[in-house]
Order: sequence, then structure tokens, then C-alpha cells
Amino acid sequence: MNSNGKLALVTGASHGIGTAIAQGLAGSYEVLLGGRDRDALFKLAEELPAASPWPVELTDFEAVANAVIGIDRLSAPVHTACTG
Repeated sequence: MNSNGKLALVTGASHGIGTAIAQGLAGSYEVLLGGRDRDALFKLAEELPAASPWPVELTDFEAVANAVIGIDRLSAPVHTACTG
């Protein structure tokens, strides 16, 4: 991962604008790829060496609470997720 210490979390990273934003940030940030589509997140993470999948259902409070354990910094939160 990028050693500059900057971490971005992109929700909705499995599709559309979220994917594009994650791709753009990957050169300058470590990127957590947030979303519900595990397969798409893991595939994208393979393409972006500075990225890690972060599959979580954002409407599930307990899932989010568990998913943020261990995140010790966040330089760029990017929320592109939607429900539907």
C-alpha cells in the first residue's frame, strides 16, 4: 500500500462513480473499497495495489460498528453509496 499514511474510504466503490473515484484516489491514498458487492470489491482491489475491499452493509449499524474497528485514521471519506 501507499506509504504516505493517507487513507480514503470510498463507499459505493463496487460500481459507477464510486469505482472511478477509488481508481483516481489509489495513486495518492491507501483506499478502503466500501460496498455490498463483495465480488466486485475484491476484483477492483486486485486491480488497485493500494486498495483493500471493505464489504459492509451501511444500513446495518452493527455491521458498520464492527467494520470500523481497527481503522485508526481517515484522511478522505467519500460517500457515493446509495440504497435501493
